[in-house]
Amino acid sequence: MKNLGIVFLLFFALSCSNIDKEIINNPPKNYTLGDTLPQPPVYEYYEGVELPTFPIIALHIVDREYEYHKNDQGFNYTRDAYFEYRLLELYPNDAYEGMMVDATEEYELNSDNYDLYYDSLQAWAQVNNMESILIEDEFPAFTDIEDEAEIMNMTEDEVEEWERLENIATVPLGQRILREELDSLIYGQNHVPYRSAPVVAGIAIWSVVAITMGVELYRLLLIKNRTLQKQNEFYPNSVTGDQGDAFRHCFMAMQMRRYYGIKLATLGTNLYEKLYPNTYYGATYMDLHNNPIGILWCYQIFRGSNNTHIYDWEFWADNTKEWINHDNREHGEFMDEWDDVPPPSDETIKTQGDAVSKYEYIYYKIL
Repeated sequence: MKNLGIVFLLFFALSCSNIDKEIINNPPKNYTLGDTLPQPPVYEYYEGVELPTFPIIALHIVDREYEYHKNDQGFNYTRDAYFEYRLLELYPNDAYEGMMVDATEEYELNSDNYDLYYDSLQAWAQVNNMESILIEDEFPAFTDIEDEAEIMNMTEDEVEEWERLENIATVPLGQRILREELDSLIYGQNHVPYRSAPVVAGIAIWSVVAITMGVELYRLLLIKNRTLQKQNEFYPNSVTGDQGDAFRHCFMAMQMRRYYGIKLATLGTNLYEKLYPNTYYGATYMDLHNNPIGILWCYQIFRGSNNTHIYDWEFWADNTKEWINHDNREHGEFMDEWDDVPPPSDETIKTQGDAVSKYEYIYYKIL
């Protein structure tokens, strides 16, 4: 990887659409951060109580139900109470009373943990003249579908799907969706995006975020579907551990930051790996290593010009692919021993992985 200090100055000084590809395809010689900067701090997610997980589409529908009914006469639920009530109703074997209290406590613990990490990251950035990597985009909360469609640069199909889900959520209380209908919606044969990838999230982050911050959860569905779409387009034969896998995590993490900010992107991607670790530790380590590339180290390279590509997620995908593939994958570190049979021990993988520059992606299979 190359020197982001120079790249970011270019991004902020120039707002032309060609500069992004110019930097990626003709990077300056000192573009490799690993050769010029000390390793940055690494975030470690703290997982306390074992909390249940639910499909994001279910959380989205419950959230929209609450928004529709919250001003009804006689509707006395707070948002967190309504979430717990509805999830107990829909998922009685998973949800439990007091779940939202536990979820809030875990979120607060991880929020405090993140704040300590961010303080160390800021100190590192200041010492190394890299404050620009922490400049946030605006990521507005949901207001209405017209604004959301612009912010997310939705296709007609994505808008129609939003409206279909809205029609399911905005019904009288006695007509709210039941579990059998919800499972059919998520896993049914007629709804390919959810059947192929029913995005699941830990309640600790996303339910609490929806409750306390008004974050629109439909964005997660779009991020997941768009990432898989682009991975299949760019790397049609991709498998776990190859550069297509690295692309998926870098691009998904980059979008998470764009639509939710650094903090929630960091918490969310780390939580996901904790809840759903790969059976092979090398694959989990690779994912945890590659996520911050999209969130921090290459975010502005993938994101492009603030003025020209503010909503252009397909352009971001192209930039991410160009960076992953650049000059025979020079931005990556190939961990060839990790694909051995039998593979190295978890301790060996961690030792070898920790020695890799945080500014280069990791992969251990060749596509």
